[in-house]
Amino acid sequence: MISWRVNGNEDTIDHYTVFVSTDGQNLSPLTDVGNGTHAVDLSKTTLSSSTTYLIFVKAIGLPSIQNKMSPPIAYRRGDQPPGIALNVSQSGALTYNASTSGLTGSVAKAVIDFGDGTVVNEASASHTYGAVGTYLITATVSDSLGASSVAVQQVSVKPSGSGIIIASPGPNAIVNWPTPILGSANPGSGVSAMQVLIDGNVAYAAHGDTINTAVKVYTGTHQLSVQSLDASGNPMATASLSVDGEPNDIPPVANITIRAMPSISPITVLACTAASSDPDGFINAQNVQFSDGTNSGAPGILETFAAPGTYTATATVIDNLGATATTSTTFSVGAGSVSIKTSAPEDQQQQHQHKP
Repeated sequence: MISWRVNGNEDTIDHYTVFVSTDGQNLSPLTDVGNGTHAVDLSKTTLSSSTTYLIFVKAIGLPSIQNKMSPPIAYRRGDQPPGIALNVSQSGALTYNASTSGLTGSVAKAVIDFGDGTVVNEASASHTYGAVGTYLITATVSDSLGASSVAVQQVSVKPSGSGIIIASPGPNAIVNWPTPILGSANPGSGVSAMQVLIDGNVAYAAHGDTINTAVKVYTGTHQLSVQSLDASGNPMATASLSVDGEPNDIPPVANITIRAMPSISPITVLACTAASSDPDGFINAQNVQFSDGTNSGAPGILETFAAPGTYTATATVIDNLGATATTSTTFSVGAGSVSIKTSAPEDQQQQHQHKP
């Protein structure tokens, strides 16, 4: 008999598939069981009593829900695996103790996997994590014949304290891409999700009471906030700080050319920003604004004016880190030609701003 428990919402699961393997790589399905069933009697299968197998349980989610595979457990027909209970406690800022207890049967080997790559071949161990986040601690005990039992516990690794704690970045930090965001909510009671905001706009969100991610902060000074949310998505607590993004970014160079299009009409022009450039990156967006109110985000735009006259075209370009540059040119249309009255790409205005 093998059994398992669900760490999450059973309502998101359609059914479970039990797999068997002899090498941990090639899996064969044994049986499917419905939502709400957490045990299978393997004594009724044709598995050999002389072979130790690896058993996997896969939770098959409802549409749009990701499937989840369990850690393997060793199974030998006719051998009762040892029982296991996993106890986890916090002993320091990011330090957690894990131990197995409540064991039944004979245990020959115990392994604790802390979920961040640290694996200890002991029945109890202490581990300090390198960053806040959500981790799965997995404990496995095996008997002398290789049959094993597994216990899994999810932990939110975070420093002790009240309210929202932003571990990284620090206040007034200079940040570049990628910018690590490490934050946690204490106490976590009632916290359903966390989100990162840049200048009040949501940049990232995740379930749980910790944030461990990286976001892109564009050039300039910005307010970065970490916020906890309840199950309804309502804000509970917020912590904010200022950061200086990409201070060494060189702004782009805006360029616009105006060309008459007499084949279309005497008052039609083609405005082009394709010659714009960025010395340390690339142009990420552009916009052309005509003085008659027309604007476009394309690198080339055809504009037919209502009547001959003098007009202005202003080009704004944004580089990959959010820095902008602007240049304008004034021209006259009519009689099938364009007369450039003023053109000042070299006098363009450059600025740093957060990309919309």
